[in-house]
Amino acid sequence: MEKKQHQLTLPGLALEDDQSDSDETSPFSSSSCKDAVYVLDTHYLMYQVFHALPDIRSPAGKPVAAIYGYVQDILQLMNRDDCGYLMCAFDTPLDASFRRKLYSAYKSNREAMPEELSDQVLSVRRMLTAMNVPALESAGYEADDVLATVANMSYAKGLTCYLVTGDKDCRQLLKDRVFIYNHRKDLIFDAHELHRTWGIRPDQVVDFQALVGDPVDNIPGVPLIGPKTASQLLNQYESLDNLLAHATEVRGDSRRRNLIEGRESTQLARDLVRLVEDVPIQLDWGSSRVGGMDQVRIQDLCDEFGLQRLSSRLAAFS
Repeated sequence: MEKKQHQLTLPGLALEDDQSDSDETSPFSSSSCKDAVYVLDTHYLMYQVFHALPDIRSPAGKPVAAIYGYVQDILQLMNRDDCGYLMCAFDTPLDASFRRKLYSAYKSNREAMPEELSDQVLSVRRMLTAMNVPALESAGYEADDVLATVANMSYAKGLTCYLVTGDKDCRQLLKDRVFIYNHRKDLIFDAHELHRTWGIRPDQVVDFQALVGDPVDNIPGVPLIGPKTASQLLNQYESLDNLLAHATEVRGDSRRRNLIEGRESTQLARDLVRLVEDVPIQLDWGSSRVGGMDQVRIQDLCDEFGLQRLSSRLAAFS
């Protein structure tokens, strides 16, 4: 088997088992009330730590680097002054995704999860159960849809929600109390940063992505329309519907023809990138509170995985 390649490290993720937890807080943290909601894009973060950390093995010889790195991520977030609720979103099989049913080529270019990583997903779930951290998923939907639903539910309760993900699809969810959070760099991505980066508002993100497309997810865009042009067109016409209604007015013969001829595929792309904000998940806000961990079970798992010092750090949240 070919040895997996990895980075030396990721910001905020040290390999040393005796690293201390940082007491630093972000400018947007609330030091007086632990009422913010943090929801993690599990597979995205597990991929990150899997490729960042060297090969770590349990006493039984099984890979545990992704378990170690992901639990470290959770601990870092739990140590934030404002972290009151924490939950983890999981993807479900793409074959059952409603997006795959809409468009059979959706994410068809994705490689299967490496076996050494997929073998650790179940162990992460076991650890989350012991840590009293909800693992949220719903058949037919992706983790991003779960993030969208939790953000929507949090907003309705008047809570601030941080989406711990690097997926650009989640930019459509930005509001005054919904942010994307890069915990490794301690950076917030908000509507202001979105405008600086893409030149659009959060309510225009879905239309922007439908125009530009996404080769990573195999979503077609409109030929000759890149991010800069899409931003200019949306600033001029406000929405994709209005742009398509005035497609004959768009400058540039090829661009105008592509918009007219690609009307249906562009509308399909919009349906694919739009996140679902009412996924049928069971969310118990009481059990989503940080704390209430099963320390005996955690110790058993840490012994099994050979990650001894994690148990002492987790003991602080009993």
